[in-house]
Amino acid sequence: IRALVAEGQVDKAAELLGHRHYVDGTVARGGGRGHQIGFPTANLDTGNELLPGRGVYVTTARVGGRVWPSVTNIGRHPTFGEAETQLVETHLLDGGRDLYGEAVRLSFVKRLRDEQTFASAEALRAQIASDCERARVLLDMVSVYPSTQPG
Repeated sequence: IRALVAEGQVDKAAELLGHRHYVDGTVARGGGRGHQIGFPTANLDTGNELLPGRGVYVTTARVGGRVWPSVTNIGRHPTFGEAETQLVETHLLDGGRDLYGEAVRLSFVKRLRDEQTFASAEALRAQIASDCERARVLLDMVSVYPSTQPG
């Protein structure tokens, strides 16, 4: 299961686990680039959690008692120069509220694609818009509210 998660095969790991793989974290301040290109993100400080491999994932984010459909990037910002550490950045598809300092449980539904370097912020913005649309379609086919997930 750990190998599947590390390879980004979170949907296969979920089949074996009986629930979606998840990580817990706290929302910390980031560089604000997501907001600048129209896709604000919650930057999660996850500690020692087992993270899936670099890439873009369809996820759900549980904040308080509510579950939000989301898209998450795990990586190092190659379009803007490599970050020193791996980042976990989640965009709530129907959100828009300030989450700084909030505890979040991020559940991984499916990997969409590898992390990529884009020629411009506009090209990245267009790809994120496409990722969000693909995530909405997928989440319409599965339960967004993970009733079998622990915790």
